Amino acid sequence: MASKDSVVFYQGQIEICRKYFSAEQFGRLMGALFSFNNGEDPEVDDDIAIAFEFMTLQMKIDRKKYDETCKKNRENGKKGGRPKKDEEKPKKANGFFENPNDKIMIREDNDKIMIREDNESVPDESSSPSIIIKYLNSKTGADYNLSTTESVELINDLIESGYDIDDLKKVVDKKCAEWLEDKTMRSYLRPSTLFGPKFAEYLAAPEPMKSEAERVKADQKNRLESNLELDRMELEQINNELEQDGSNWDLIDRKEYLDNRIRQFTKQLEAI
Repeated sequence: MASKDSVVFYQGQIEICRKYFSAEQFGRLMGALFSFNNGEDPEVDDDIAIAFEFMTLQMKIDRKKYDETCKKNRENGKKGGRPKKDEEKPKKANGFFENPNDKIMIREDNDKIMIREDNESVPDESSSPSIIIKYLNSKTGADYNLSTTESVELINDLIESGYDIDDLKKVVDKKCAEWLEDKTMRSYLRPSTLFGPKFAEYLAAPEPMKSEAERVKADQKNRLESNLELDRMELEQINNELEQDGSNWDLIDRKEYLDNRIRQFTKQLEAI
């Protein structure tokens, strides 16, 4: 299995591991899974072998989906990221087809529409263009709307060519991280630029570099969250043992120690 920078764990998997594994077993399982993700063939102890097999099977499935998505995006990128227009159908400049004998307009992509009292057609609020435009506005503070037919067509073209809403949001996130604080470039955070001919290039580009301060802060947060999770798992196990033997002073001391650590880590996380 090829190396991949990230690995996904599902909430259900973590909950089961927390229920049946000790903190030490959970740590060994995570180490084996990360080694597997890096292309290694780790030795796995019998007590965690079943969980390891099930979780690596899901990792293989996820990786296959990831590779297929990357392949599809590369192919779309080679085609310019957009499908060819259907030149055979008479299309109005506003992106809708119209029967001269009918006042109701029908979208060429059969996307949902609303008909106002004045018979003006606009995309439904649950349509892909509406979702993406609202997301862009929330990230930039802009006030783009669906009255600009070009924006609607660009987004629908990308969806039809195989991209999904998450891909479009990812490009918005990437370019906002890169351009939002730049007085010159922030004006390019607009639908015609983000979802135009360079969309595939923007999507494939690496994540913008974080500043040193941001990296240090992120690393600190990750370490605190990891330590907090491990302490909570151990505390849960100790509480279970104390229910069986409430007079075990070693466990009582350890419980008090973990309670204090958890409070400290929680305060530090809130301060970040």
